[in-house]
Amino acid sequence: SLAHVVGAHYHLVHGSACSYSLPPVLRHMAPAVPQKVKRIGRILGASFDGGETPEQIGEKAAAAYAAFRDGLGMPPVREAGVVVEDIDALAELVVHEPFAQLTPVPVDHAAAVKLLREMLDL
Repeated sequence: SLAHVVGAHYHLVHGSACSYSLPPVLRHMAPAVPQKVKRIGRILGASFDGGETPEQIGEKAAAAYAAFRDGLGMPPVREAGVVVEDIDALAELVVHEPFAQLTPVPVDHAAAVKLLREMLDL
């Protein structure tokens, strides 16, 4: 949902929008599906000792993905031309994007604002 809205609004290639949105999404989803997020983290080279909380799993997986993305040479999101003028309006678009309702963790306005702030380094 984040990638769809931000990509369409700022004319970003969908893959680029996904690359910026995935770290906050992993952190957001980890409390509901920690084993799936941990699996993604492991694929990306993160190490887990088994004692992590779901939030720590999300952080490790998000960091591993960001390192992978950055290693590919993706420019920081700020260099992609994204300048947010109204984060609340953008958050409302995320909340009402059809895929937002299919996630294991609800995406309400507050969650959308948090995800967007993380995604866009605000």
